[in-house]
Amino acid sequence: MSRLEKISFQQRAIYLQKAAAILKENIEEIGRDLIKEEGKPLSGGMGEANRAVSILEYFAAEARQPLIILWSVYIRALD
Repeated sequence: MSRLEKISFQQRAIYLQKAAAILKENIEEIGRDLIKEEGKPLSGGMGEANRAVSILEYFAAEARQPLIILWSVYIRALD
């Protein structure tokens, strides 16, 4: 069993939500870094940083869904 498989879905959701919160706290700095690194306009850099926050929050919410937890129990029962 890999290290990631040992982490519960609930804990994964917490990690993803924390990552989203850290990204949100630093969104302007990250957006500016993207502008410098990739030569994007301000709106493009900020948009990309905001999309990253949205993706992290989406998967954190998905990890909390009961169906996923039930699926995990089902998979473990097959082992």
